[in-house]
Amino acid sequence: MLEKSLTLTIDINHRLTAPLYKISDEYIFAAQKGQKTDIAIQYKDRIIIIDAKYYGASNINNSPSLYDIVKQFFYAKSLKIAELSISKIDNVFVFPGQTGSIQSIHMATKSTKKIYSSIDCLDKQYPPIICFYQDPLELLNYYSQDKKDKSLTQKIISVIDNST
Repeated sequence: MLEKSLTLTIDINHRLTAPLYKISDEYIFAAQKGQKTDIAIQYKDRIIIIDAKYYGASNINNSPSLYDIVKQFFYAKSLKIAELSISKIDNVFVFPGQTGSIQSIHMATKSTKKIYSSIDCLDKQYPPIICFYQDPLELLNYYSQDKKDKSLTQKIISVIDNST
């Protein structure tokens, strides 16, 4: 639903990496086992990779797993390798709801600290994943009418612009 409602969407899956298996000294490319994003939008010279989630992400207990987070990092890394004309690649999780408490997801080294701060973020090594919340009823309205929601695309771009 989200992809059908956004503007500026592009197909980047053909640009992402896939495994190359060496079997009996022959290299076999497995395109069907390659990476596949949910949604990507291109805005000027940047690409925003969007993963639509179907759970609320209201706290860390019901937030994306490390598997989902790492997958986003690999999409960006793969696209950086393949797409030299893109200046910036951003990752976004979109959760259902009008608002939510998780603004972004950052990586940090495990330690015995009880309190972490922005200086602990490994943002250069793992650019943060921005979190965005979208009212599913509003989205369903656009989807059911086969309409594009330009304002939704602009909201996502604005959230990215304001976070960097």
